[in-house]
Amino acid sequence: MSEHAKDAVRCMLHRWPEDRPTAEEMVDHPWFLAADASQMSGDLSEAARVLKSWKSRKRLKGGVKALMAAKRLSIFGAAK
Repeated sequence: MSEHAKDAVRCMLHRWPEDRPTAEEMVDHPWFLAADASQMSGDLSEAARVLKSWKSRKRLKGGVKALMAAKRLSIFGAAK
């Protein structure tokens, strides 16, 4: 990670909001100014694939949790 990128992140992570730069100020940060068009218009197909995979895992995890909750409820219901 470049030093300009690290500095940009540090600027945005100040604890107190009044110490953080505004969006307009960040646009003028050297890291944003140094980004050329090739960096901005890269192929996003890999990012889309990763997001789809993440979404699928999240959906599966939610389904498993729902099944576990239903099983717990049925156990509690049978105990009464």
